[in-house]
Amino acid sequence: MNKTAFFLACLVLAHPAAGAYAQNFAGAPKKEIVIEEPSPELKTGEMLEYSMEWLGLNVGEVVLKVAGIEKIDGHPCYHINALARPNNFLRRIVDLEYEVDSYVDTELFVSRRFIKKRRLKGQASFNQIDFYPEKNKVDYKTKGGTVSYKVSPKRAQVAEDNPDTDKIPDDTQDLLSSLYYLRQVELQAGQEYEVNIYYHHKNWVSTFSVEKPFVKEMRKKGRFEVFRVFPSSGLNDFIMGENKFSIYFTADPRRIPIEFRFKTAVGSISARLQKILLQ
Repeated sequence: MNKTAFFLACLVLAHPAAGAYAQNFAGAPKKEIVIEEPSPELKTGEMLEYSMEWLGLNVGEVVLKVAGIEKIDGHPCYHINALARPNNFLRRIVDLEYEVDSYVDTELFVSRRFIKKRRLKGQASFNQIDFYPEKNKVDYKTKGGTVSYKVSPKRAQVAEDNPDTDKIPDDTQDLLSSLYYLRQVELQAGQEYEVNIYYHHKNWVSTFSVEKPFVKEMRKKGRFEVFRVFPSSGLNDFIMGENKFSIYFTADPRRIPIEFRFKTAVGSISARLQKILLQ
């Protein structure tokens, strides 16, 4: 059983709210749901808290946060942080935690720096990618533990088919910034959008297919106008061993990702939004 792939899937995840801002459609006249134009900038201090579920059981949490604006090489950047950690139940199966930091240019909305910290079997590892979009190149640094894990039999073949490089095309994103990129660009139902994601010394061209928006019922949260996005890429196979992954975004200008669904070697996993906080 691929326990690490199970946990990895949960990453690819001043006005506190008790829930996820459900919309009330009771008695409202039917109208065509559209994907509205996104907000022009990210809201610093936004924190999204998700419950991680497998077979109906809560097995951990994922927290996404726009921590603030910091300068990288003189460029103002959004500092986006993601943390995935198991609860005590899952920790007995796989003792693994991830923390990721992405620094995204506030003007160009491309990645300037990506940091991944992992703790596995008592060993910590650290990876940092510095992006230089003006030069179309990256600098990759790594240190720490070398404990390896087998994600999927597909991983080696997918990696072999995609050679290592330190060159990147224009508008390249990192693993985390690509999620926020989808919150910032104009999207239309029925269209596909290509995004280049640099990860693990490789460029991964990812295609994001956007479905028609609809009303989605969230258990104990209410109903939301949402649209679903399907990312398709060899990166999905490389990380999770499967290419089946979907994200539900609210159709309003905030583009809140309210649910992630994954298919992995250990079955279907979901991460559902529980709280929206603005600090």
